[in-house]
Amino acid sequence: NTCVTSLTMIDTSLESDSCCVLMRALQLNVSIRHLDISENMGVNKHSVALLAELLAKTVTLQHLALRGVGMTDVDFDCLVRNGIETNGKSLQSLDLSYNMLTDDSLDNLEQLIFVKASLH
Repeated sequence: NTCVTSLTMIDTSLESDSCCVLMRALQLNVSIRHLDISENMGVNKHSVALLAELLAKTVTLQHLALRGVGMTDVDFDCLVRNGIETNGKSLQSLDLSYNMLTDDSLDNLEQLIFVKASLH
């Protein structure tokens, strides 16, 4: 099933329910390589959990941008532990700029740096 390979939806006012629907739809897409949903405040713990599922299942997603989505340390922990560490082999770049991450996320960042040497 070849579908969309790149999806950019920056500042599109995605709400929580819409973001969850998008994540579920992307789980059916076996071709997605680039996903940018930056500056959408609808990215919350539910959609991050679905995004983690997507990362755990996909072998194609290479670039993920989540700039300014209000991601917290708890959200980031979920993304790393349930998505990137589980599979995430294809992921090459991750942009988490302008989020609410604190020093509590340093262990996860360190893990990504050591485990995912290809991540930049």
